[in-house]
Amino acid sequence: MLMEPSYGIQTFQPQSTQGHVLCCLCGTGIPPNPSNMCVNCIRSQVDITEGIQKQVTILWCKDCGRYLQPPKHWLRAELESKELLTFCVKKIKGLSK
Repeated sequence: MLMEPSYGIQTFQPQSTQGHVLCCLCGTGIPPNPSNMCVNCIRSQVDITEGIQKQVTILWCKDCGRYLQPPKHWLRAELESKELLTFCVKKIKGLSK
């Protein structure tokens, strides 16, 4: 944008603009990022859950309502409690990485 001061000299004032690049897989216009991939293509190419267990077996006694914390300890915890959530998360291998 050119500005014309009152004394007759013109100065250039650049405006900040964000460039766009095309996604390297699908060609969608996106703001530049380190992978130059759109969000949908990143989701289809990268599995962020790799190395984390998808299923865990937790033993529950229907008589006393406690959960087995191997080898011999039984944990009493209410459904949806902080204690049960902590117990379940600790059982998942790969989350500590």
